[in-house]
Amino acid sequence: MVAEKEEGDDEADQAEAGVESIIIRAVPDPPFEAQRSSIQPVVGDYLKMQFVEHRVVPTILTFFFKYPWNNFLHNVVYDVVQQVFNGPMDRGYNPTLAVSLFEAADVTTAIIRGQVISDESQAKTRTRMGYMGHLTLIAEEVVKFTERHPLRSCPRLFWSA
Repeated sequence: MVAEKEEGDDEADQAEAGVESIIIRAVPDPPFEAQRSSIQPVVGDYLKMQFVEHRVVPTILTFFFKYPWNNFLHNVVYDVVQQVFNGPMDRGYNPTLAVSLFEAADVTTAIIRGQVISDESQAKTRTRMGYMGHLTLIAEEVVKFTERHPLRSCPRLFWSA
């Protein structure tokens, strides 16, 4: 509801009226669909646009594998991936960011490649790569995301094919 001040009201009149003067006349909000077309991007949307434009997510995913023993970095990358995949896909720039994980970052290929590298390392040194715990968590997020948003039910989210 939106409160509007009626013409002719001044501060003295409002002070005398007390609490009842807080809302002078209630006007119902317009329906959501009418608001949707007039919604401007918020700060978070601008940040997401910059993430896509400057390839932030693909870059941090590259760092994830470049620094296999940096647990702090792995936590941050996993957190970003989790937030992207669990954000609402019906509004804002969340779908664009999610698509960038599949297209620009090629997250599925990166997961497989990371597993192969770890398997090779384990065969030679008997030690898994340091990122494997977080890589498993990221892979689980990819699976959950694709279960919630299958291509056939949401083709606009991914690509036009």
